[in-house]
Amino acid sequence: MSSGSYMVELIGRAQQAQELNEAVASPAPEMVAVVGRRRIGKTFLVRKIYESRIIFELTGLQNGGKAEQLRNFELAMSRYFPNYALGDPLSEWLDAFYKLSEAIEQSGRNDKVVVFLDELPWLSSPRSGFISALGWFWNTWASRQNILVVICGSAASWMINKVINDRGGLHNRVTRIIGLQPFTLAETEAFCVSRSIRLSRYQILQIHLTIGGVPMYLDRLRPGLSAIQNIQQLCFEPNGYLKGEFDRLFTSLFAHPDRHVAVIKALASKKKGLDRGAIANDSQL
Repeated sequence: MSSGSYMVELIGRAQQAQELNEAVASPAPEMVAVVGRRRIGKTFLVRKIYESRIIFELTGLQNGGKAEQLRNFELAMSRYFPNYALGDPLSEWLDAFYKLSEAIEQSGRNDKVVVFLDELPWLSSPRSGFISALGWFWNTWASRQNILVVICGSAASWMINKVINDRGGLHNRVTRIIGLQPFTLAETEAFCVSRSIRLSRYQILQIHLTIGGVPMYLDRLRPGLSAIQNIQQLCFEPNGYLKGEFDRLFTSLFAHPDRHVAVIKALASKKKGLDRGAIANDSQL
């Protein structure tokens, strides 16, 4: 997100904020899954609520392999624990999580600390062993500590299938699932007011119907422009932020986005629904 007022003021999210505050106030260790589409404000919400408690934060690299993700982990460790000696370059996630547990123990923190793992589907590159290592980290160490592990991901189905419904080490380990939805119309209005964007309610409705209540998109609105002018600037100008958003989103969410695009085009070409066979035939999958 850009550094607009949304980064300063929390709009809406009262129920989610309450759940996050309850999790950190709980005397028991917790693993919280925050799920929602991209651009919806998951990372901002976690950082806003746990600002002073995050002892370690790691964000996955899009399209990064195991070696790149582990190097990413090493760089994060050097930033959050500058006095901890990592030793030789890491080659396995089990070693990475063991070193993280050591570094947290050596930090001397007595309050409940937060480990924030963002974009989990990217961190868990194919055949990397990340999920089993995360399960090991929780079961052998974190579940006995005064700690809150927050896992975050934009690919909701991946988070549900691979983590929340995991049948291995993470089975039944997630203590809370927090879902983020786009802003309501009232929240969209509150966001505009917080940004000094003066629009009539009819114009706010136009904005909401066009770009939805997605915080990152709303953060691109310019004060002084009408709803139509903002929509023109965002969606139809050659360099408009939303002009290529469809491709960016599908590329970030799916390993083979062309297949999903083909299905959408097949559905869009008909005025009525299609069964699975017709979709496969029309999309040539």
